[in-house]
Amino acid sequence: MTQKSIIIGFVAMALVAGFSSIAYSAAEPIPQDKICDGETISSGTFNSITVLGDSICVIQNVTVLKNIEVLSTQFVLISDSIIEGDIMIKNSFGGGSINILNSIINKNVKMTQSDHTSIWLSQSTVGKNLILKDQSIGEILIENSHIGHDIQIKNNNMDGGLELESSIILGKTDIKNNIGHERIALENNSFGKNLKIIENDIDDSIEVTLNTIEGKLDIKNNNLRDIEVGENTINKDLKISNNQMTAGISVYDNTVNKKIHISKNQMSQFWINDNISNSQIKVNNNDIDRHFACQNNLPVPDLKKNTFAGQDFNECTIVGNP
Repeated sequence: MTQKSIIIGFVAMALVAGFSSIAYSAAEPIPQDKICDGETISSGTFNSITVLGDSICVIQNVTVLKNIEVLSTQFVLISDSIIEGDIMIKNSFGGGSINILNSIINKNVKMTQSDHTSIWLSQSTVGKNLILKDQSIGEILIENSHIGHDIQIKNNNMDGGLELESSIILGKTDIKNNIGHERIALENNSFGKNLKIIENDIDDSIEVTLNTIEGKLDIKNNNLRDIEVGENTINKDLKISNNQMTAGISVYDNTVNKKIHISKNQMSQFWINDNISNSQIKVNNNDIDRHFACQNNLPVPDLKKNTFAGQDFNECTIVGNP
């Protein structure tokens, strides 16, 4: 059973099985600060909520006028709620999970300096930024959500992978300087500005598929197994450069308004097929060991200073064995 399945199952238990709850009336004239330590808060309006302890905290159907602060816990569920300020997760230890479902956060969601804690953001709106950085983090799952400004995922040691799917991000997205074993997968999203995946060291793959990117897509200086970029619509440039791969690159069925530029990568296999650029396609200074396939691109790619199996090779064709 995957970590995602475990998290989803735990959330279902929290929503359906019914932990003992403490209900607060939204009609209280002066909202109070509240501490959640191993309990369920099932309704009410609060000034702020602070999550403490090493047990389960469930927050449902509440309005928080300021912030929710998560300091240390095993499992947090925030669902069907409105938070006027931030959700701030800091120093959360012990391999737990933070789960934010069907909620509105008017400012930021920020998670820092935690240890082996996973985060799941689903069917929620974040008014400003989603920031996950400077920590050992578990699995990152972001789906069917709306981010009003930027996503920053930086300087993490990731136990699990990163999955970002079916979401709208109005600002920039930076995935930078992370270390991990599992894949980074971005699928069926709308990015309002640039998407950068830079200086990550992972054992698996980077997969960018079926997205609409209003800015540019830049994948560079990563150490990994392989890169897949397919079926995206990119309003500016697509650049893949200076990556070190044990397997290869697959670039296919992309529509790019400006340049496609693939350069200075080291890999075993390289596919570039069925792409359309409204400017030019440049493939230069790549080192390919075993297989190269170049077909049905418009315009025909300009190949310079590439090597195949140690020999100069600059023809758009198919060579080697996949």
